[in-house]
Amino acid sequence: MNKILTMLHPNYQRTVEELRKLASMFWPSELSRQEAELSIIPKLIETQDQFIAILSVDVSSLEGLFQIVNSSNMSANLFLKHLLVLADFGGEMLQRLNSQFNSIFPLGKLDYLWNTQNYNYSFRVLPVIGQLNNSKLGISGKKQRKCPENNLFI
Repeated sequence: MNKILTMLHPNYQRTVEELRKLASMFWPSELSRQEAELSIIPKLIETQDQFIAILSVDVSSLEGLFQIVNSSNMSANLFLKHLLVLADFGGEMLQRLNSQFNSIFPLGKLDYLWNTQNYNYSFRVLPVIGQLNNSKLGISGKKQRKCPENNLFI
């Protein structure tokens, strides 16, 4: 392999073994620290038990769930991020949701089943102007914040 690298780059003189000795095999601790500051994952891990506790409260309606979230110490944005992770609903799907909102929800509402009864929820804010993404929702690691009045953006 060293011969191939030398042929491709005549000034290249290191062997794989030399590179292993000199290279960093893992992220340096400084980069790991910076990534932890930008990542939402440590915050999700830290608040996982609280999220599960909120979901465990027996409520009779979606509005009841909103009240539980609003009365908790968890911001609605962080609760929403937990839900998105749980549902495996990523950034690409968020963008599609906003750009195709009117075809997905032509009446601006979501019909759903809760405890064997049919309900509907009328969206208050969606779709948003521009591209819907984690940053705009305040749920990226760097941007995770408590939203005004702890209300969900949807």
